[in-house]
Amino acid sequence: MKSLLKLATLSGVAVVLLAGCSANTSGAPGAPGASGASATEAPAPAKTPFVAPDWESQTYESEEHGFSVHYPSDFAESPATGGGLFSAASPNMVPRLDLTIVPMPPTSSLEDVGAALESAMAQVGGGEAKVTASKAVTLKDDVTEGMEFALDWTFQGFPLSSVIVGAPSATGESIVTVMVTGMQGGDMAELADIAYTLYFD
Repeated sequence: MKSLLKLATLSGVAVVLLAGCSANTSGAPGAPGASGASATEAPAPAKTPFVAPDWESQTYESEEHGFSVHYPSDFAESPATGGGLFSAASPNMVPRLDLTIVPMPPTSSLEDVGAALESAMAQVGGGEAKVTASKAVTLKDDVTEGMEFALDWTFQGFPLSSVIVGAPSATGESIVTVMVTGMQGGDMAELADIAYTLYFD
């Protein structure tokens, strides 16, 4: 349990490590945030209003970055370190939620962001980290394009799995990431349910 408690103070270090990783800034076709605007732009599609989760929740809102995230009511806020924006964890320390603003261009490719995640979490956990799945996604507002990653990693011998959902920040210069972590072999759909409450105003 002591080792898991250390996870609360170390997970934010990944943000700093991600900041130093290289990224594809070429605006690759299909990458979230890639610019492909023509001279005449179509009107922006209407956002689907936020629908609250069907479980008891608390809300974290960032006025500065223009988004909110819901998380289970039994989670307690824990210190966000290493540049993290907000962290909260269940009474057993996992599942755990970490919100960060990653200073990588939103046009970064899935491969580049995935490689940065693997490198960062391997350093944080002191063991292997591997992205097991990645894809471009649209958030539940039916408008915001983003990316999703499944990541298996270890923290001082504890096997962990994370679902990470990222989307361009309001400034368009960085990526808002929601990382929800549980024990390997746990319910990944439950972790994704939390991650996908990310909603931009």
